[in-house]
Order: sequence, then structure tokens, then C-alpha cells
Amino acid sequence: MAAITKVTKPATTKEALQSDYAEQWLQAMDEELSPPLANDTWTLKEAPAGVSPIPVKRTYKVKRDANGSIERFKEHLVAKDFNQQEGIDCDKVFAPVSRYTSLRALLAFVVAQDLELHQLDIKKAFLNGEIQETMYVQQPPGYAQGDKQLVCWLNKALYRLRQAQRAWHLKLKVELESIGFTASEADPGLFVFPNKHKSTLPCSHHVLLARLLI
Repeated sequence: MAAITKVTKPATTKEALQSDYAEQWLQAMDEELSPPLANDTWTLKEAPAGVSPIPVKRTYKVKRDANGSIERFKEHLVAKDFNQQEGIDCDKVFAPVSRYTSLRALLAFVVAQDLELHQLDIKKAFLNGEIQETMYVQQPPGYAQGDKQLVCWLNKALYRLRQAQRAWHLKLKVELESIGFTASEADPGLFVFPNKHKSTLPCSHHVLLARLLI
């Protein structure tokens, strides 16, 4: 895509669709909405009486390459987490991440054992975290379906929910343990896998970046 000197990031969906780059922003919004719809992130239903759904918003960003040319238009659907109430729609929110000392040890281990190191970036990782609390959020701006009373009853996490990182960590932990990895007692973000030679193969993850090193 050719370089563009300046693109003003819209603050709202209305601004995005009324801008000179409405087509690009609309495509970005469609792409952002596809994963949660395919992943059954929410179910549309009426909120119980007295329950106010958590507002959501869209954030917009222009990604440029090293030369300053526009690479793509990006949009994220996020929850306004400041509306969450502790003990009602969020409880435990802590999520461990691998320590830098573990990362250095992992790299040293790979070199010493002459192993190969692979990095996996998990796209839309937080959308796989399963929500334990009963939570309702507003429908995405510009994409509301059905009756105006319908809201999104969350089955899985959205970005910026206070418990999103923890939900993703727990989901990843279950999946890793199901194939034989166990979490280190010294670093819960480091998982090890015993092989037939009675040594261990480490797997380190950083929840905030949704990134795995294997």
C-alpha cells in the first residue's frame, strides 16, 4: 500500500465510517469481528433486570512499515474495563508471565543442548480464554443484531477485560498439561516436558504478548 503522509485515527465508529478511509476502516472492523463470531465468544440475549452491560469500544490504529508506508489499517474491539465491579463481574485477575531469568536460562539451555528454538505468536489469543463469571457487554458499535434489548452474554474473554489475561493463561495451561507439560514451581510461566532421555524440554510463555517459545 502506498505511503500516505497523514491519517487521522478516528475516535468513534461514526468517525471511521465518515472518513476518507472509510473502506479501509470497514474492512478492518469486519476482520476484527470474524474471530469472535467464529469462536462463539458471546451469545445474544436480553440482560436480566437491573444488570447494566459493560460498554465496549473500537480502537483504531494505522500500522506502517519501516519506510513509513501504510501496511494495514487495524481495529480492536475492547471492553471498557473501568466499568467492571470487583466481586460482581470480576474476581481473580492475576495471570503469571514467564520471568526474564527463565527466558535467559531457556536460551542457555537451547545452546548447551544444541536444540532448535521455535516462537509461536497466537493470533487473538485472549478470545480463547473462557469466562467464569456471568458477564454482559454491549453489542459491537455498528454491528448490532436483532432487538435493541439484546446484549452479548460472554462465553469467552474480550480484550481489556480485567480477567482476560488470567482466562487465557488458564486455557493455555490446560492445553499444555494435556500434552504432557507441567508448570515449574519456580516460575508458573515456564512449562517443562520430560522426554525419553530423562531430560526436559522447556516451553516458556508470556501472557501479555500471547507468545510461546518452544
